Amino acid sequence: MTVTYKKPEKIDQMGWRLKFSSDKTAPITFRVYVAGEKVTEFISATKDSEIYLPIASGDHPFIEVMDADCAPEPAGPGRASIYWFRVSGATTYRVERNISSVWTLEAEVPDDGRSYFLWASGWLADVTSHQLRVVPVDDAGNQGSTTTKNILLVRHPDVPNVTYAYNSGPKTVTISAA
Repeated sequence: MTVTYKKPEKIDQMGWRLKFSSDKTAPITFRVYVAGEKVTEFISATKDSEIYLPIASGDHPFIEVMDADCAPEPAGPGRASIYWFRVSGATTYRVERNISSVWTLEAEVPDDGRSYFLWASGWLADVTSHQLRVVPVDDAGNQGSTTTKNILLVRHPDVPNVTYAYNSGPKTVTISAA
């Protein structure tokens, strides 16, 4: 069957309301997936429903609402995550990304005594290899051995930037690249 979405509404700094409807006969079991992972499932007494989702500024989650008992196609994340283990003597870790052959600082993560660390990038380009590295640094500014990760990011593509024009005479819609 078909799920139709309405334009998402921003509720507050991180909250969004997503309204949708199904052409199935009610009651309808809706399944909501974010980046290919099911986040909720509920039964609606009507064809129309809505959910509230927290979405961080700058994030672009791929959300799918299903009205059938099936899973969506796998969705890759739009961010890269890297993990590393604590290095003795390090007080901070420089997380850098290779942009146009230049190592660019993305974050400085303080060593707070944990045995391992996790860092997630911002939104990255699709179908692109990204090179990230972690550089341990001590109090004197000495750098230790780097850990480099090469990540091929393949995710759902961005929504195309298009314009729509409706002609009421022949009742046609023209979609053009913006």
